[in-house]
Amino acid sequence: MWKSLTILVTLFAIAASIFRYLNQQDIAREVVLLQRAKDNLTSMQAHTAEMVKRQQDTEKDIETVTGERDEEEKKSLAAQAKEAQLEVDKKQLEDLIAQKEVKLDKLRKDVAEIGEIKDLVEKSENLQAEMATVQQEILIAKENFKKIVATRVETEQTIAAFREKVSMQRAGEMVTIQASVAATYGDWGFVIINAGANQGVNARTKLDVKREDDIVGTLRITNLEPNFSVCDIIAVNEGSSIGAGDKVAINVTTKWDPEKRAAAAAAAAAPAAPAAPAKKPAAGDDPFAPDPAPAAPDDDDPFGLGN
Repeated sequence: MWKSLTILVTLFAIAASIFRYLNQQDIAREVVLLQRAKDNLTSMQAHTAEMVKRQQDTEKDIETVTGERDEEEKKSLAAQAKEAQLEVDKKQLEDLIAQKEVKLDKLRKDVAEIGEIKDLVEKSENLQAEMATVQQEILIAKENFKKIVATRVETEQTIAAFREKVSMQRAGEMVTIQASVAATYGDWGFVIINAGANQGVNARTKLDVKREDDIVGTLRITNLEPNFSVCDIIAVNEGSSIGAGDKVAINVTTKWDPEKRAAAAAAAAAPAAPAAPAKKPAAGDDPFAPDPAPAAPDDDDPFGLGN
């Protein structure tokens, strides 16, 4: 009996020791997992703070670009207003020239009627002097007209520049880029280039990666920062790889081309059902509509008066 009890007590003691050992192992494992969870939480909080800061910086950049676009539109409208005033001045000068032409014709008729009558010599001289004055006024009007034409050409060039710049900003596109690959993360499918918003880079742009004259791959900008950009790798040519130092250029399919964009828009609208003709907008309603080219004069004298 005592031997049986001793054996049972011994077995219980052994079982208790094993259970205690296993519990200590589980507790140690749980402590390690808890520490890892704390470390992961700290890392995620830091990453979240960084992402919030990037979002705030991006929003500031968007506000800056929007302000610049609005300022360019104001300048374009001001240039349109200046051109309209120049048109008014031109019309006034043309009316003045027409009046002087009528007066000049009358003076010429008076001079022709005078002929060689001696008692009207004084009147003839006065009329000729008045005619010379009128001709001088016409010459001055011609010079003013030439200045207005030159000013209008400069104004149209300024409007064209503003129009293209505003259109590019609205479309979020650009013409050229001077940048190269700064770092590659092929395993993660993205690279970093050394140019950003401060260097004129726009979001949603496709880029070609070039090594000398060969294209080795294609990128798309996914994260635009002030001085660098993160780009997803869209494609890499077989047998090639993208490396640090490779140059990047605007992909031809996304490069800004106003004529191509207008042709594509016209082709897309062609299959649509015919609609009622829209009322033609009045002149000046669309500040970005192209103006008709002014007709070239037949000679250097826009009034055909001669000297």
